[in-house]
Amino acid sequence: MHALTNAIATTQANASSPQGFGGVATILLAIWCYQSRKNAIGGWLMLFQTQIYIGALVTCYSIYTLWNGFLPSTWRGDGRYTAYLIATIPSFLMVFVNAATAFLLFRYRTWNLVRILRVLLAVHLMFVLVRVAIDVALFKDDSIFAIIQAIGLCIWLPYLFLSKRVNAVFNTHTFQDASGWMHPNAKSAQKLFGRAYALEKNGRTKEALALYEALHLKFPNSEGGNAAKLCADALKKKLETGLVT
Repeated sequence: MHALTNAIATTQANASSPQGFGGVATILLAIWCYQSRKNAIGGWLMLFQTQIYIGALVTCYSIYTLWNGFLPSTWRGDGRYTAYLIATIPSFLMVFVNAATAFLLFRYRTWNLVRILRVLLAVHLMFVLVRVAIDVALFKDDSIFAIIQAIGLCIWLPYLFLSKRVNAVFNTHTFQDASGWMHPNAKSAQKLFGRAYALEKNGRTKEALALYEALHLKFPNSEGGNAAKLCADALKKKLETGLVT
């Protein structure tokens, strides 16, 4: 039990010593998320993404520093060992499950993964509340960390239900990024627009026209789609007047 106490004290000391750096990092993260607000994965959504990945890294560090706490020999018959395992292991596992699901969500951007992540966060919140109750009763020094984790989950869970950005990016796919294209195909759309422009410059007018029209049909209400329509209309006039063939 003495070894566990030392491990917890070391962890808390390491966490509190770089407070200045943590404050600067938080400010820089806030600025970065604010500047990215015009991108699909930007603003609060980028903050959520960053927070969930950082949480997984912090959990890895916590497991490393508190590893002795998971060994029965450390407790020497202390009846609180089972309570400690119940408080920590489910919560730690959910951090990694959430991070993996979030990675898939931001990679594939499907609405089903949003629904799955909502359920996982709700389950995680239940485990964390159990941890809070156990820590308050038996491990008071650790309770503040569990409480902070619970507060974070209470913020992000409603966010996934109420955010217009989340709905536009993952459900309706109507979010326009700074380039004017809608996600999740913004990058491929920009490449196709560049290809159409290259075809037009190389005299392959009909191929360029077909590609411009396809882009407009794919993204009818975006700035990029409107630009493609303007290019298509201009090419049609040139074809009608015989300026190009």
